Amino acid sequence: MSVISKKLFGFIVGISLLAGSFTAHTQTLEELISSDKLRIKSWIDPSDKIIARQQINLYIEIATDKWFSGGTRIGRVEIDDAILLQREQFAVNSTRTEGGKSWTVQMWTLVIYPQRDGAFEIPAIPLRLAIAGEGLKAISGGVFTERLEFTATIPEELKDKANWVVTTQFDVKESFDKSLEGLKPGDALIRTIDMSASDLPAMMLPEYTVETLPGIAIYLKPPEVTDKINRGQYLAGRTEVLTYVFEQSGNYQLPEQVYFWWNLQSQKMEFIELPARTLTIGIADSSGAEMQLEGQKLSDNIDFSLAIKYLGSALLILLLIWLTVRKLDRIFTPARPPHSSLPSEATLRRQLHQACSQNNSEKAVSLFYKLLDNYAGNQFHGSVRQLLGKTNETQLATEFDTIMRSVYAESNGNEIDLKNFSSQFVKQMKILKRSDDFSRWAVELKLN
Repeated sequence: MSVISKKLFGFIVGISLLAGSFTAHTQTLEELISSDKLRIKSWIDPSDKIIARQQINLYIEIATDKWFSGGTRIGRVEIDDAILLQREQFAVNSTRTEGGKSWTVQMWTLVIYPQRDGAFEIPAIPLRLAIAGEGLKAISGGVFTERLEFTATIPEELKDKANWVVTTQFDVKESFDKSLEGLKPGDALIRTIDMSASDLPAMMLPEYTVETLPGIAIYLKPPEVTDKINRGQYLAGRTEVLTYVFEQSGNYQLPEQVYFWWNLQSQKMEFIELPARTLTIGIADSSGAEMQLEGQKLSDNIDFSLAIKYLGSALLILLLIWLTVRKLDRIFTPARPPHSSLPSEATLRRQLHQACSQNNSEKAVSLFYKLLDNYAGNQFHGSVRQLLGKTNETQLATEFDTIMRSVYAESNGNEIDLKNFSSQFVKQMKILKRSDDFSRWAVELKLN
């Protein structure tokens, strides 16, 4: 071959290699798909008999006979009247052999929760991929999944219900921080409600609706919600904490709470009921000191009468009268009974100031109740809120509400000034006590 022929042959080969290299550089994801070197597949499970609010798994499978040279990104997509979540941040990677060809596979899972019945459309979802091409050059770009459709229904049993959930497992439990017996005005009862469910996000668990009960102040803390994944199963949790502060004595009933759910395993509606709770506030039980005291007073009166009848002595009568007066004075003195076990007012004030200094809010509120019981004896009637309503101290009433919510609803009681409030409240009660209008309140002080 001549020198010119060799040069011409080399030129042609170089042009061919350059053209091949240029083709590889400009190869697109669409070309990989058309040449069956890249496959995009999507589907839902279940695909039929779907119940509204049920979890639907949306699977996106990306397979290539090459390999992925970069991370895959799933674009944002919205479905009308449905919640769509990408709860797992990474794909499940695997390989398989098909038709003598080895494929590298990424499996992505998204979840959909339709919020109504009727037809739904899942639009094409954008994907950003990077696939290794010829000469180790990355072929990157965007592709889309196929559009899908499904239909959801609501069973007849659920159509007149509210806040129901659809799952394979649902549980609701409640607990109280103390016995429901022997409660008194001013006591705080904490109720905790724990919910858990499978294959649901925590935001879909039903919220507790706070009821209105005259005579009881109810404080609800912000709920604690948790979402966990255990071996591909989604677990949701929600904890509600309520504090009941009893303002007045009497009989009360915490209404029952009923939670409905559709069991996907049995395909039936089920419900969980938290029973109603009847509470007696401030009434002595069968062994109460009040009944015993009345019986003792009656017995003493009978003894005195018999003594007067049989002795008949004027001197003894005078002596018995004197003794009786002293006994009655001890019984009806407003100083302690039935609070004789309480510390002195000075001691309670020191303990209250110490609890405030240590930011122990719940203990401070409890000591505030005891302090006012000690101070008031049997002279006042009404809750703290009611008594403040008798004054023109709207700022004090607002401060009290802020304190109680800070302690029982907000979990940040460190900023309250209960020490100052208690001093101002007692001052206002002394003013109110001297007013003519206060005569209608002459029974027992009930604390909020």
